[in-house]
Amino acid sequence: MAGAPNYDLFHARRGMAALTACVVQTLNESDPTFQKRFLKRLARAYDQIRHDTEGDVRQELELLSCVRELLDA
Repeated sequence: MAGAPNYDLFHARRGMAALTACVVQTLNESDPTFQKRFLKRLARAYDQIRHDTEGDVRQELELLSCVRELLDA
């Protein structure tokens, strides 16, 4: 039972990433530059969190990476 919160977090992260990717792809249909601009901002956010945040930021970085992977697919 101790593993359940991490399992739930994994599903929540994956669902949030999928939802974000869907929104970005939908917006990209009406603005073909949107996804490219979004990915640039996502990369900046990833770098900022990784370099400028104290403590454990693995969950945040994994969410951002998951979004990027879904959009690159």
